Amino acid sequence: MARVDSRVLGLALSAAALVCLVATSVPAQSRIEYVPAKRISSIQGADVYEAYCATCHGPAAQGNGRAASLLRVRPPDLTLIVVRDGRFDRMHVMNHCGVVGQNADSPMPSWDSILADTYGERKYAQLAIHNVAVYVETLQRD
Repeated sequence: MARVDSRVLGLALSAAALVCLVATSVPAQSRIEYVPAKRISSIQGADVYEAYCATCHGPAAQGNGRAASLLRVRPPDLTLIVVRDGRFDRMHVMNHCGVVGQNADSPMPSWDSILADTYGERKYAQLAIHNVAVYVETLQRD
């Protein structure tokens, strides 16, 4: 796969309606490979997070996933939402996961659209995003 120019990476991510980001196993991690989002059998928040979020946000949600250093905007540490915002607003987190990818300035894809297309039903996407938000809430640090 050809190298992805960092200037077009943001546009490519925003336009990636049906792809999931996966860092390749290149030692220097110098590129991002785009692969279709794969359907998983679990709807549990931790499983959905691991399958669809950890590549960028990291396995412990601290913004240090395998693809994080390749993005023009670093993913935030999701364990510090309460520290940053003073509270955990689940609806805000769900909206950010679901629709932020429709903003051309954001490298975050629209998981609502991706999961709805992957599973064939918007209700699954909404439940998966809800469960991820509940899971991320359990990871908050003081």
